[in-house]
Amino acid sequence: MHQINQILKNHCFSNLADNHTESNVFDDAYATDLISMMIKHANRKPLFITQINADATLGIAILLGLPGIILTEGKVFSSKLIRQANEDNIAVLTTELTAVEVIIELVRMKLL
Repeated sequence: MHQINQILKNHCFSNLADNHTESNVFDDAYATDLISMMIKHANRKPLFITQINADATLGIAILLGLPGIILTEGKVFSSKLIRQANEDNIAVLTTELTAVEVIIELVRMKLL
């Protein structure tokens, strides 16, 4: 098990949510831009890696009880969605990296 704050040691990532979400734990990640695929893999409670910064992305993370979302390619959530993520204790990270580069970084950091 790893904590979100371990990802934030890499300067490529920043947390858009409150600091309390940085203690959320994960042991897997799944990269997809299809909500249906995320639902299929949700039993592992992975980090959700996506470039889709829509209400549905956060909604599915809340519904599935995911520990966090990594928004790729510089995407961010609106302040309304960040407030909701904070209320539901979901970390929201952003990075300029692509989904593939995020996975490579997480493996390099020995987090996957």
